[in-house]
Amino acid sequence: MLSKLTSSTWAHVPNRLTSQLALVLQLRFGHLSASAFEALLPKTQIFEARHIGPRNEEVDHMLDILGYSTLVVCASDLLALTLLKPPGELGADIAIGSSQRFGVPLGYGGPHAAFFACKEALVRMMPGRMVGITRDMDGGKAYRLALQTREQHIRRDKATSNICTAQALLANISAMYGIYHGPKGLQEIASRVHNSTLVFAKGLRDSGNLITNEVFFDTLKIMPKLALDEVKNRAELKQINLRYFDNSQIGVSLDETVTEEDVNDLLWVFGAETIADEISSKKDVLGRHISNGPFARTSPFLTQKVFNSHHSETQIMRYIKSLENKDLSLVHSMIPLADKYANNLACLMITYPSTSGVFEETVQEVCSAIHERGGQVYLDGANMSAQVGLCRPGDFGADVSHLNLHKTFCIPHGGGGPGVGPIGVKSHLAPFLPGHPIVTPLPTESRPFGVVSSAQYGSASILPISWAYIKMMGGQSLTRATQVAILNANYMAKVLSQEYKILYTGFSGLVAHEFILNVRDFKKTAGIEAADVAKRLMDYGFHAPTMSWPVAGCLMVEPTESEDKAEMDRYCEALLRIRGEIREIEEGRMDPKANPLKMAPHSAAAVMSSSWDRSYSRKLAAFPAPFVRPETKFWPSVSRIDDVYGDKNLVCTCAPMDSYPSLDVGSDQDKSRATAA
Repeated sequence: MLSKLTSSTWAHVPNRLTSQLALVLQLRFGHLSASAFEALLPKTQIFEARHIGPRNEEVDHMLDILGYSTLVVCASDLLALTLLKPPGELGADIAIGSSQRFGVPLGYGGPHAAFFACKEALVRMMPGRMVGITRDMDGGKAYRLALQTREQHIRRDKATSNICTAQALLANISAMYGIYHGPKGLQEIASRVHNSTLVFAKGLRDSGNLITNEVFFDTLKIMPKLALDEVKNRAELKQINLRYFDNSQIGVSLDETVTEEDVNDLLWVFGAETIADEISSKKDVLGRHISNGPFARTSPFLTQKVFNSHHSETQIMRYIKSLENKDLSLVHSMIPLADKYANNLACLMITYPSTSGVFEETVQEVCSAIHERGGQVYLDGANMSAQVGLCRPGDFGADVSHLNLHKTFCIPHGGGGPGVGPIGVKSHLAPFLPGHPIVTPLPTESRPFGVVSSAQYGSASILPISWAYIKMMGGQSLTRATQVAILNANYMAKVLSQEYKILYTGFSGLVAHEFILNVRDFKKTAGIEAADVAKRLMDYGFHAPTMSWPVAGCLMVEPTESEDKAEMDRYCEALLRIRGEIREIEEGRMDPKANPLKMAPHSAAAVMSSSWDRSYSRKLAAFPAPFVRPETKFWPSVSRIDDVYGDKNLVCTCAPMDSYPSLDVGSDQDKSRATAA
């Protein structure tokens, strides 16, 4: 399919994509299309992990004749790429895919982390957050998110990232899977999966079944010799889930957990009268292995030291512990995160309570005004933790609302994910909810506008956690949790208002479940910015609150319902002491540049250095309050880092950094490719 996105750009969608992915792309392209033409181009042999074939040069040639330049996007599988030539070697500009099954179970669709890689020339246009390598003030190496908060404020509507949508925990699982097994172990796993598929395919063919995809890694599409109902009955007896296509074909995917017994069961399901051991003894079976074909991978991968060091249970345990030691988490301290257009009006998106941290008293009037002009109201459910048991989005006028279960119902933030976000609509919109080509949860009278996700139930494995939390809490306790979250935020706001301006409050002078500290004036009076306050909090043993969002130069504090009064008092004391340090700068009693805020955070290496040329004491640097004690002290891994350097030097798939004689990673040889999850 060739779709025209704008007056000058087109997209060619190959016909051999999975049905759910093709429909997702169709929907995404559809709202931009001026026209679409089926089969305008010759059928393309696409390079996929499960259907392997060369890139079709006829497509490029035809578009070149038409005067268009093309970008080639390759959907791939991480485990398969340990045996197959990587997309970059085949000429792809962008590679995408899922880490599902790369150490992460299927989970009925999720959760799993995606991956996205591109040529160096496209790096700055990538969605998601990129990692930059930088240096601290003592010359140490550090990693940081490139662009960080500034991206949202500088690029605004062109910003491509939102950390709340990342799957950080799942990305870590896949990363540890790769670290533990290393390149050799991963290739062995991939070969075992592929060999099992080859044996299964041979048994199917020899018993009269037809395999419709001749080239494969781990997935077969089969036209069975038995009646479809017979295959289904046999599969149910063996408790095996298969994919049944509308054309009576059946899909089977194998993974590393498949045993010889499993293959035997599958062979029986399809009417084969042989077993895996007999099939594998035949000479020609494994000769069709990918490694013997033209697309075998010959280039090295995962060459960094970390992927070639931790291959025993104790070594991986110690490595994970070393990473944990670098992380300030909840085991240390609290983490306070948290009308003139009537003719053209379609909908209004609101957040309630607002991102300003207040309950907007006019929310019903706003929703009514939108409805009177023919529009709909979409409620961002990010702040549902301030509503549960107290109010309902539908009552004050929302037509659509999504819920951030990872923020409200017991799912950890996990650096951004996994999250799950069910969407609720009023009855008049129910017929238009998205469908799914394989399993649709919608009634027959529905008129879905398209498919928005390849997995029909999203991150299904996460849902039981929220379900269990709701069942165990019950309605009364859920309401209580909401009340405590709001109470905690108002308590902290009241205490901190002695020294800080609370940017927004409601008409009653109260806030919702979070509040914004205005620290912008300190830049004029003392040269101190929000980042300085955030980094100084690390010396007090606290994670920074949300910085520069939703208001640039401010801090947003969300204590949640989980913290007790003593911990909130400790956090408030830290911020009040920091305000005292700022006052000393304002009054000229502390150096405007070499002060505890501008030099924060203070690492153990810096504090214990033989030289100390700063105007304040080591004690003030590292133990600035009575509650910061040696036995519980959290030490930052690095000192103040160079943000600009990190923005310029993105992490690339080059040789490991310790192989370079210096920290000069900005040369051309270091800029081959960059990736972001």
